[in-house]
Order: sequence, then structure tokens, then C-alpha cells
Amino acid sequence: MANVKTAISLPNSLLAAVEAIAREKRLSRSRLMALALAEYVERCRSQQTLDQLNAVHTDSADYGDQQVIHRYRQVHRQLVDGQW
Repeated sequence: MANVKTAISLPNSLLAAVEAIAREKRLSRSRLMALALAEYVERCRSQQTLDQLNAVHTDSADYGDQQVIHRYRQVHRQLVDGQW
């Protein structure tokens, strides 16, 4: 896979945190950022899939199913709260 260089602007505090983690993990900044972005992209795709599944199941769900779906969404929000 070919790599492409790109320039991004980051707040100084974020760059400092990235550099510290990269040193700790013995990764280059580029590799750390690529890993972080790949994880973020995967989470976005997973969220899109979850949203599509929820839309399909909510449309045909009876009252009991809707209560389970509502509770699942609450638990899911608690699990991912503060991530990205």
C-alpha cells in the first residue's frame, strides 16, 4: 500500500500528547496517527452499520422490542461515552 504525505494542523497540547504516546509505544508520530485514524474510521463505519440495523429493527419492533432497543442504546452510550 502506498503512503501519501499530508499536512495537518494540531493544537500544541495535542501534538505534545501524540509525541509522548509515540515515544512510549515506540512508534513514529505518523504511524500513531495512522493507527488512530484507522480506528476512528472503523468506529464510524460500525456506528453507521449500527444505525442502519437500529432503523430496520425499530421500524418493525413491537413495544417490548422497543423497550429492549431503548435500553441497549442507553448501555451503548455509556460504553462509548467520551470515546472520540
